[in-house]
Amino acid sequence: MPPEARIYYQYHPYANQTFKVLQRSGGKHHQVTLSLSPGKTLTVPEWMLQPEASQFQVGISVEISHKTLLELLDLLNANCFALEPTNTALENLNAAKKL
Repeated sequence: MPPEARIYYQYHPYANQTFKVLQRSGGKHHQVTLSLSPGKTLTVPEWMLQPEASQFQVGISVEISHKTLLELLDLLNANCFALEPTNTALENLNAAKKL
């Protein structure tokens, strides 16, 4: 990681500003800690520091794969709505395809 990084994500309050990089964390979230001023830091996801992030748009329509929607359904079933064990949404879909 370079010694400085620019926040390209246009919807971030510090968009288009460059800051000194203090730390980069690994793991699945890939976060970067920036120095805003002496004693004040900000941690952002690494993707916000990529030039491609400037192209992200907020809109009404959303495109999500069917697999992602099924995984969301499974997550909701497991954590919010499930009262008894059930097949996963993906298992149900695969079973329906076999018919």
